[in-house]
Amino acid sequence: ETRNQKLEGDISSVEEENLNLSKLNDSSMITLESQQGEIHSLKEIKEKLEEEVARQINQSSAFQEEVCRLKDEIDSLNRRYQTIMEQVKLAGFDPESLACSVRKLQDENSKLTELCNHQRDDKDALTEKLREMDSILRKNVSLEKLLLESNTKLDGSREKTKDLQERCESLRREKSEFIAERANLLSQLQIMTEN
Repeated sequence: ETRNQKLEGDISSVEEENLNLSKLNDSSMITLESQQGEIHSLKEIKEKLEEEVARQINQSSAFQEEVCRLKDEIDSLNRRYQTIMEQVKLAGFDPESLACSVRKLQDENSKLTELCNHQRDDKDALTEKLREMDSILRKNVSLEKLLLESNTKLDGSREKTKDLQERCESLRREKSEFIAERANLLSQLQIMTEN
């Protein structure tokens, strides 16, 4: 009889453990579905950011063309300036006032060139962020597959259950990092748009 009681106790323990594992499995499936939804949302955000990058690239190209046009105009002005300076000197006038105007034009050209370079740097940084987002999404898909494999093998093994919990925690941490990175990226994009 003592033996039967011991067996009944063992059976109760196993049933309780199976119940706990079943609950954990249900919780893991809910977490997985939530992660899948978040990954879908992140993919949509990525597509929108890619569209914004394309728009920024087009704007940057148009801006560069405008800078080149201004450079050509300034070169033409410089040639005209040299001609005028020669005429001014021949006429016996002081060319300082004209030289001051030309220097202002050159300063404006330098500012435009610097702004163009800054736009190009921002575009490169945004492209790199998108590459990082792609890498994170691929990693999330890989982790999702591992999570599904672990769920199919949840047949009472505590070690596998512990592994699943660790992977879920890794997904949560990575999601938090991704959200923080997304917020930073959107902030940079808003600054670019305002500029």
